Amino acid sequence: KTEKTPSVLIDIASRYRSQLGDLVLQDLEYYIPLDAAHHESTSSNSDPDDDKNRFPLFEKGIVPFLEGKSKILLLLGDAGSGKTTFVHWLMHHAEGQTKRIPIYVDLKEHDTFENCLKNEYELDDDSIRELKKQPILILFDGFDEKSIDNYNIFKHHGLREWPEAKCLVACRTRFLPASHSQFFNYEGFSQFQTLYVAPFSPAQIARYIDRIVLVDDWTSKKYLSVLEEN
Repeated sequence: KTEKTPSVLIDIASRYRSQLGDLVLQDLEYYIPLDAAHHESTSSNSDPDDDKNRFPLFEKGIVPFLEGKSKILLLLGDAGSGKTTFVHWLMHHAEGQTKRIPIYVDLKEHDTFENCLKNEYELDDDSIRELKKQPILILFDGFDEKSIDNYNIFKHHGLREWPEAKCLVACRTRFLPASHSQFFNYEGFSQFQTLYVAPFSPAQIARYIDRIVLVDDWTSKKYLSVLEEN
């Protein structure tokens, strides 16, 4: 028997897609699947030891997180590493590949998750109560735009009231102190994990250039050669 998707989840997915700007959609056309690591990279992309420690972010990072016990996944990366584009890709494409409906929250625009649901997705209190029963993935983007003095994401967003939810938090690596568990643990809920976006490998760079080079006589190899010369 096929379970019917609650209308509130259909409304959220539809509203998000309708709000995607042309620039975001263009970025997704050029999207290259990211790699991740359990520790921050300290070596160049060509270092063989670095290659051994990296893995596909979605298949080996996000999927195990969604199937595991952790409540929050902290995704760290340098500025321009692709965190926000990945979050948009996850929102736009992963609905059919996971058992959770992703909900995008721009923390630059919304102070709390429920405020986002009311103002961005136009949900009323009844719809929010129904949503709390559903397996969802909250995608918090822009955490590094917040003032985090005395800030705890679990408490601030009332996540105790969302027992079926999991959360992905995207943030710049340098924004957080080395010890940052106080921002994510709350009253016995200490099950959060951290992944780092790996720098683009030479192969990923070549694949990206292949997608954006539009001039017939320019290949990714020629493009890379010119970049290296300059």
